[in-house]
Amino acid sequence: MTRHVLSARTAVFASSASADRGAFTGLQAGVIAAAVVMAAGSAWGLSRRLAEYR
Repeated sequence: MTRHVLSARTAVFASSASADRGAFTGLQAGVIAAAVVMAAGSAWGLSRRLAEYR
């Protein structure tokens, strides 16, 4: 590959990477919220099953 082709591909990659930088902005908060909801639902469901044995 010539340097010109490599340079052009690097420029395209850099442009795409900077344009897509904000794609995952709220992902971390969403995953944390989903994990909290799942943990609460699991605890509630487990407590209901354990209550059947009392």
